[in-house]
Amino acid sequence: MRIIVQGQVREVPEGASIESLLQLLGLHPSVCLVEHNGTVPPRELWPCTQLKEGDRLEIFRVAAGG
Repeated sequence: MRIIVQGQVREVPEGASIESLLQLLGLHPSVCLVEHNGTVPPRELWPCTQLKEGDRLEIFRVAAGG
């Protein structure tokens, strides 16, 4: 299935979740913020939020500063 991540089309397996997408991309969920179709779902919903054809995601890496 095709989704759009950071403005680029990506192929992901049917039934992929936000959490499994992050794993596929080699990103640890604890350092990411995800926008899914214009909204920011709570992190606890990432494992059960299934992606659908044409979904749009933006992934931001969170960095601590000081």
